Amino acid sequence: MENSNTPPERTPVAVESVEQLSEIYSKNCVKVVHATLDSCKACGRLKREIGPELDVDVEWVSVSVDDVEGAQEQMNCSALPRIDIVSAHGTVTALSGFDCTREAVLEAVKRAKSHVLVLDEDF
Repeated sequence: MENSNTPPERTPVAVESVEQLSEIYSKNCVKVVHATLDSCKACGRLKREIGPELDVDVEWVSVSVDDVEGAQEQMNCSALPRIDIVSAHGTVTALSGFDCTREAVLEAVKRAKSHVLVLDEDF
């Protein structure tokens, strides 16, 4: 019998083209876009660490900078691991290299989920 307190295993959806990546960035939801490289051990570790922690209402995608031509440029990816956390309003928090930790990703997701668009009276 499974432990009901164990979160379901989650894996990111693989992005297969730059066009698909652009569509994902334009969606009106909170998303985590994880740039990866097959040989990047830190990328794999981070994927295993954040997967169980992400709520199901957060879209999680993975893009291989080896396989998707132009993805590295589109994400302005100069170091791995690289994760963009995007709010429903399009605000991007980019984490890369040593700044891209489990704690930093989860805190950025929390901020993105609480990001509320405030309109003034004149709007």
